[in-house]
Amino acid sequence: IVEGLKKGANDYIAKPFNNDELQVRISVGKRVLELQNELHESNNTLNRERGIIEDIILAMEASASFDSSFIRAIQAPVEKTSGDILLAASCPDGRQHVLLGDFTGHGITAALGGPIASDTFYKMTSKGLPMTDIGNEINRHMCTKMPTGLFLAAILFEINPQRNSVNIWNCGMEDILFFRDNTFKDVIKSSRPALGIFKDELDNMCTLTIQANDKFYAYSDGIIETANSNNEMFGVSRLITIINEMLVYDKNINIIKHNADAFRETTAQLDDITLLELTC
Repeated sequence: IVEGLKKGANDYIAKPFNNDELQVRISVGKRVLELQNELHESNNTLNRERGIIEDIILAMEASASFDSSFIRAIQAPVEKTSGDILLAASCPDGRQHVLLGDFTGHGITAALGGPIASDTFYKMTSKGLPMTDIGNEINRHMCTKMPTGLFLAAILFEINPQRNSVNIWNCGMEDILFFRDNTFKDVIKSSRPALGIFKDELDNMCTLTIQANDKFYAYSDGIIETANSNNEMFGVSRLITIINEMLVYDKNINIIKHNADAFRETTAQLDDITLLELTC
């Protein structure tokens, strides 16, 4: 009996058997098979619909006018669509706007809010509106259009045309790492909850005077929470060390992802990874 069940049997009957009992057990087995077929068909339908939604989301993201000036980035989603967003554009007067965001969760559910934030960001930036207005409008959309429990942790940058001053809003994201002369200098911590939780205005702006070649590193938690088989996290200290090495030896930014992958070894990637390098 045990060996038969291990090999895939769902039930058994011993001889000599009662004919009525045999008929009932066959009927039960038939119902199980019918339910399995229905479940299989439902999964196929859901997968087809999911694929259509993912393609729509990706097409909407592809249509955005991402401006990569002064930017290097790493993006590695867990699924086809990502819960992380990275947006960048310039205002008519030369101000640069950059937004890095991380929706709760990952995959298609988290990605649903991306087009809303992206559309707001690019339309308002093209009109030259200040980043604080853009952040407030995205927050309003997150509060009114997204379901409870789905919110957007985000970092917003606004660099002036002369590139000697930057306004930064850290709304529920990991610490921003600030490097000068290829050396780690400071962090800009979060001072406001993620967008979509409260309708309060963005009032946590940090303004810094910057120099040529100053660099900011903003990232979703997927990179520092990368874990190995011993449940050890990649962590911020290791990230800072690798960034410093990358800058000193002028290496490609992908070295950060390579190090994270090597640290993770065969352990599965569990969260979307996005890292932004913004050079002043």
